[in-house]
Amino acid sequence: MYFIDFFKSLAKKHRIPVIIYLVINVFIITYVLNWFTTSGSGEFNWKSIPMALGVYALSIVIALSPIGEWILRVQMGCRKIKRIDHIERLNPIFKEVYARAKQENPSLPDDIELFMNDDKDPNAFATGRKTICLTKGMYEKATAEELKGVLGHEFAHIANHDTDLILVVTVGNMIITAMILVIRWIFRILTFFGSLSNLFGSRQGNLSIIIGVCGDVIVALLMKIWTKFGQYLVLATGRSEEYIADEFSLKLGYSEGLCRFLDKYAGCSSKGVFAVLSSSHPATDDRIAKLQQLGSTYRA
Repeated sequence: MYFIDFFKSLAKKHRIPVIIYLVINVFIITYVLNWFTTSGSGEFNWKSIPMALGVYALSIVIALSPIGEWILRVQMGCRKIKRIDHIERLNPIFKEVYARAKQENPSLPDDIELFMNDDKDPNAFATGRKTICLTKGMYEKATAEELKGVLGHEFAHIANHDTDLILVVTVGNMIITAMILVIRWIFRILTFFGSLSNLFGSRQGNLSIIIGVCGDVIVALLMKIWTKFGQYLVLATGRSEEYIADEFSLKLGYSEGLCRFLDKYAGCSSKGVFAVLSSSHPATDDRIAKLQQLGSTYRA
């Protein structure tokens, strides 16, 4: 059922650029597999196409599984909340919002958990089926009402299955990353043998070193840019979903806190996925104006 919901989310018109991105990923895997299976001869092995589809389908299954969710939590530094003072403050807030969100949308899973990372910028994100992560900065700077407003927004993303594509792009691309890592090691081996040749007085080693070092750096940079582009594409094409998530928080009765949080902290400097989140969200004033039109009594 979860995978069916994921493919339904892809069917939305504004997700077409993301579908194109995923298709290009299949072509990348096809090319890399073809290169390995033909030993770089330049010939095309048609078997590499079904192989690529199978490999990428497997990566998507892993990404959408609890394993993929766990991998993203590790990448983002999200850990279970253990400090008693943190638990005592956050648990009542989380349980209250969770109960209202579940009442508003009974399809929400029963095992959603709250995590925290050490990022000092106040922010939060949801991913997969059961993960909401707050930053340490969020815990320290946001009031209880602001926390409720943001949590209401994040529960909406899980309820609406907006969180799956980030998993697919961030974790699903790991199969491409693994292939690229093999290519990078080939360049590093070239560098090593080039250095070895120089030790024995051969001038040809310099060319191997140049090719190896440059190739390693270029491939690593391209892969990083490609994954970041995918993350941004997913989030930027889902701007309408931000308004829907804001409205969900309003329905739960938390629009005041959400608006106050947006006014105070939206647009602050962030890193990683949080930077992508901030840059791809609609303008703060537009979000607040939309909530006011929907009935929020918030006034700065």
